[in-house]
Amino acid sequence: MVVSTLKKALKVLGILFFIIFAVALSLALSRYFQNKPQVFPYPYTSHLEFSEEELNLASSSDILLIGDTLGVHYDQYLSRLVYDLSSGLEKKLKFYNWSKVDEPLHITLNKLKALSNIPSLVIYHGGVNEFKVKRMEPEHIETFSLNYELTKNEWLYSLVIAFPTVGRILYSPYKHLPLTSQTPDYSQSLKAKSKEQVKEFTHILHSQEAHDLVTYLKEHHSKGILITAPLNLRDNKVMSCENTTNVGINKRLLVLEKQIKQGNSKLVITELENLARETLANSKVFYLLGQARYQLGNYIQARKAFHRAKIYDCSLGQGNLLFNISLVRHFESAGFPIIDFHQMIQQYFGKEELFEVRLFPKPQYYNEVNMQLKTLIQQHFQFQ
Repeated sequence: MVVSTLKKALKVLGILFFIIFAVALSLALSRYFQNKPQVFPYPYTSHLEFSEEELNLASSSDILLIGDTLGVHYDQYLSRLVYDLSSGLEKKLKFYNWSKVDEPLHITLNKLKALSNIPSLVIYHGGVNEFKVKRMEPEHIETFSLNYELTKNEWLYSLVIAFPTVGRILYSPYKHLPLTSQTPDYSQSLKAKSKEQVKEFTHILHSQEAHDLVTYLKEHHSKGILITAPLNLRDNKVMSCENTTNVGINKRLLVLEKQIKQGNSKLVITELENLARETLANSKVFYLLGQARYQLGNYIQARKAFHRAKIYDCSLGQGNLLFNISLVRHFESAGFPIIDFHQMIQQYFGKEELFEVRLFPKPQYYNEVNMQLKTLIQQHFQFQ
């Protein structure tokens, strides 16, 4: 009797095990065929197309400049520098600017991978257009979050790095966003709550893309140089994230802003400092605090407040200090040189106007960048 009961129990357990195994195998196969091999679970896939001419020009250059609107603007200064450096050489340096207006890093990285040859010197100057083009659909943020959490498990992620096919089974599948050459600005059409989510996950993705950029350059024996994005701290186009504000705070800020415009910063500075402690991450509060401190001549503390306003900004309209920090960290870890354009101009903060227009510093600061870059180019190509 006992033996018979035991046999029945083992049979049931065997059936349960088979069902569990079949379901697990079915799920694994389903994920395997829905996913593509990936080390990091990017929510997009590249469908970018480029002209044969630009691919040839970029692949055959000695110095390649990549980036966004900043890189396009820098062309006028870098082209002159390369021309001057080549003037005494038997073989002229071939320079190509492959920067594009409004191009975020994930587009830049994917087009770099389309080249047949990576130039020996690649300069990156960007970081102000990261919210211009979608990286994922808002409805896929939750799935991406689950996949991203898996990358934090050192053992699992090491396994995926060694065997990318494992990622096809490990990561939850969803429809990847196709990257195309079309670059519509969608940042201003997002709802307030979506902006907070997009901002958070754009920073996560950008950091991984920066890592992949320097890794790709090193793998192809190319040297990278980073020119950080100079951020216009006094630019008033900031927006508080929805979870940091309410109707009451907004009304108070309108009154305080009016007082600052009337030159009454001394009357409102204490209230702004109290608001900064209460709200913690309200970009508008820190922007007005920076304005008040600037008006009172306290430039060091004003700059600190402006920096925090940039970090917390939910307008998604310009650069963010976190993008600079991420790029600097990864370029440093790769041993690549950095020209910190943002920090360079900050030494003049409070002494003079730094920007010619909203995004671009005055020409004299670009000349300072060129002086540093000239030395780095001479060292790389080993000439004086």
